[in-house]
Amino acid sequence: KVQRTADVTALTPVKLLSLDWKSLVELQRLSPYLAARLNLNLAKILGVRLADMLRKASQHPFPQKSTSVPWDKETKPPAAGA
Repeated sequence: KVQRTADVTALTPVKLLSLDWKSLVELQRLSPYLAARLNLNLAKILGVRLADMLRKASQHPFPQKSTSVPWDKETKPPAAGA
């Protein structure tokens, strides 16, 4: 289980739509076009959030730059995908 990242309180009566992995797979099977649109919109939202977070991080008054690497000078960095 993934912990929620936000709480929402409705001011009017609402219906909640929950999309778990099984539901997304079923949506892909029943309506590939709709599933693609949903995935594209989610990707756009996440992209905007990431860009905003990176912009805010670059404006931090005391940026913390790391000069260390997780390997020493004698060994090579791990191969991509390792």
